[in-house]
Amino acid sequence: MAGMDENWFTDHEYSRLWKVIVDLYQQDKDIFLQAVMIRADLLGLAIHADRLEKIVDQASVMADWTESIEQIKSAYLLRQAEGVLTLCGAMIKDANEETARDAIAKVQSLVMGIDAQEQNNDIHPADDAIEQVEKWRTTDIVDRDGMHWFIPSIDKVIGPLTDELVYLNALPSVGKTAFALNMVCRSAYRSERVSFVSLESPRSKIAQRITSIVSQHNANALKFKRALDSKYDEAVKSLKAFKEYPSGWTFNARTVEQIYAWARTEKKSGSRAIVIDNMKHIKTHAADSTVEQFRELSLKLKELRDMLGMAVVVLHHLNDDLKASWSRDIERDADIIVNLINADDDLSAEVRKIRFICAKNRDGNTGEIPILFHKQTQTFTEVL
Repeated sequence: MAGMDENWFTDHEYSRLWKVIVDLYQQDKDIFLQAVMIRADLLGLAIHADRLEKIVDQASVMADWTESIEQIKSAYLLRQAEGVLTLCGAMIKDANEETARDAIAKVQSLVMGIDAQEQNNDIHPADDAIEQVEKWRTTDIVDRDGMHWFIPSIDKVIGPLTDELVYLNALPSVGKTAFALNMVCRSAYRSERVSFVSLESPRSKIAQRITSIVSQHNANALKFKRALDSKYDEAVKSLKAFKEYPSGWTFNARTVEQIYAWARTEKKSGSRAIVIDNMKHIKTHAADSTVEQFRELSLKLKELRDMLGMAVVVLHHLNDDLKASWSRDIERDADIIVNLINADDDLSAEVRKIRFICAKNRDGNTGEIPILFHKQTQTFTEVL
């Protein structure tokens, strides 16, 4: 590619000469000055010898055609990225802080996703299907790819998550945030990175819950000086060890665009899934109608799943009738819907029985799995 001139792609005479060279290459014929001149003469091309000689000298790259294509593609993608960044500058020039954050997040997603245009669409889906079936034959469920649930019986019913849009619904104070944090923490100990977006709870509240989950000590007892000194040492030691395991956290993403830009970075870091806590706190630019806002959010979260190509778990509220808020849109767009229902009347009990109900599973089984919530340690276990 050394010495390549931009005009070779735009000048009509250059482009016809390059076609001559490429035709010779594809016919497995030698590329030398006389051969090109003969072919050009037959096409009625009147050219200057020095120009032709320069082109033929550069034609040696045809012996490594793949490398040439990659270099041209790289230059093309860089030019696209340059255009996107120019657009970004125009978008944020007169924007306020919140609009600028959205614009930057959107542009980050565009830049990182430019190479998605180069995906190969010629592969027959049956090829993927055959590969999947052969893999299923030899791989146990607990060893399959994807983000595993931290309770084995749930894995057996639903299976590991790969690229599904999952709604995790519950009434307030049942434990949906604690359940989501268990997904992150338990996955981390298996070296499966899960990334958590907190839109509802401040960092200090999430930190307190993580203290209970990771240390298995009651964080409230530590907070209000109702624990032995050794418990504080154990908590700090376990939390320092937890930091070395993979997980991702953000408390700053507020819109779907900002979540997507952050999640793309997390995916490059190896994340298997993102957990969003929770849906009603995602900012939207839809009209004032709550119905329209939720409809737009539901569609955007579905697009988020498709763009990321990994599991998106969204925490959401149940109404008093134990149906998800704006359930029609959610039922349409979700791949998996899980409802956490408290089976005990006493919400203050140290151990409560929870009904884990998989109400929808587009590609698998549904059903109910009883689990236990341990309030002091903010953890969930199977019912033995």
